[in-house]
Amino acid sequence: MRYGMMFMAAAVAFAGVASAAPAANAKKLSPEELAARRSAALARTGGTVSIPGEGRMAFLNCQSRVPHEVVEKFGQTFGDGLSIGVSCAKEVGFSISGAESVVKRHACGIGVFVIDDAALPISLISPEAGWGAVNVAALATDGPDAARLARRFRLECQRVSSLVASGCCSQYKGSVLQPVRTIADLDDLVGETYTVDTLLSSKRSLKAFGITPARKMTYLRACTEGVAPAPTNEYQKAIWDKVHAVPKNPMKIEFDPKKGK
Repeated sequence: MRYGMMFMAAAVAFAGVASAAPAANAKKLSPEELAARRSAALARTGGTVSIPGEGRMAFLNCQSRVPHEVVEKFGQTFGDGLSIGVSCAKEVGFSISGAESVVKRHACGIGVFVIDDAALPISLISPEAGWGAVNVAALATDGPDAARLARRFRLECQRVSSLVASGCCSQYKGSVLQPVRTIADLDDLVGETYTVDTLLSSKRSLKAFGITPARKMTYLRACTEGVAPAPTNEYQKAIWDKVHAVPKNPMKIEFDPKKGK
């Protein structure tokens, strides 16, 4: 195993040297040559465009122990991390029986309630109804200061948001989606973000709830997928016209009386 790792390290180092060598001897392009290359790339692809995702997740705040601005900031950071739409709103109260109707009222794919109820556990998860709940009362039983409580809230909110969407636990130790049974386990988590395995799993599973991430792609690809916005320059206009042009020689299907009955 040790020699295998040494071999891999040597291979990576060699690859780095090999890839760096041509760059050192590469010809420096003039401003005119750079402009010509950019124009050619734009003519070929139309440049890069951002395609908005569909659906959203809502964070529904039913408590005041954790400041509302902390909930809002978490929601924005969470949405940016997954490139999905997120909203944050205040709710008067929470009940298990009425949670699904509240989610439907907010017209969101998934609703995550932030509650304060000493009679309930740290989290509640109902994937079939599209909602979950993070209970700050259960996160504050040992009297943490505001900063520690806010971190626990962020960690548990990420966990609940993923698990409601049927996301997976991570194979990487210290990930936010490691198995957690106690507050101490939560405090021991190293990171506050998804790892690669859980990120991919969450994006796939969110699709079942009508939530898809925003994407960046070339204008050419957006046209071929049928999601391109109206063209904004001559390059995009040319690509749009080409993709949507009616074929000069459309396929003709001869009528067969025997099959037409």
